[in-house]
Amino acid sequence: MQRSTNGYSSAWPPTNGTPINGDTTDCAIDGADEERASLQAELAATKERIVRARHRAEAREAEAREALRAEIASTRDILAEIERQYREAVSAIQATARAEVERVLAEARSVAAADMVWAASAERLRTPDVT
Repeated sequence: MQRSTNGYSSAWPPTNGTPINGDTTDCAIDGADEERASLQAELAATKERIVRARHRAEAREAEAREALRAEIASTRDILAEIERQYREAVSAIQATARAEVERVLAEARSVAAADMVWAASAERLRTPDVT
């Protein structure tokens, strides 16, 4: 293969600017190595910032999850206490209602007994004593 003065083969098909034999020494541009090194360093620094940002995000997410767990546990405790107080209140209301029912029934029995005594007394007064 023949090389032209610019370091590329003049053979067909064209090689899109890449030397056919892989030799890139003729293609070097002044300052390209420094720019490449600078870009690689910038890329490495950017990748490092991304890794640190991901770690910070993961730490914040872990803290948020832990805070939510603590809040849920606290809410469960509060709810359990509310339920306990509710059960106590219901029990107290039921006991009061039972006591009131018993009082009303006792009063009704007392009134019924008094009515029976009164009715018996009235009956004796109406019937003449034959003795």
